[in-house]
Amino acid sequence: MFEALCKGFRNESGDSSKGNEVDLFLSLWKSPWSDEAKDERETDFEILNNVTPATGAAYEWVSSGCESIH
Repeated sequence: MFEALCKGFRNESGDSSKGNEVDLFLSLWKSPWSDEAKDERETDFEILNNVTPATGAAYEWVSSGCESIH
């Protein structure tokens, strides 16, 4: 499942056989956001560069293949 999701976020400028884990992470991170309060949202740059314990752990989970934590 992980590979299929990453391929859906494939980076066209890179190797077409590899998925884009960064875009998958960003999509999952922003998935609970509503359309309200658009001005209060973090940009992709802020999410990736202002690393918090939560974003760091979430990115590590995605980059390790979204393995089951149970």
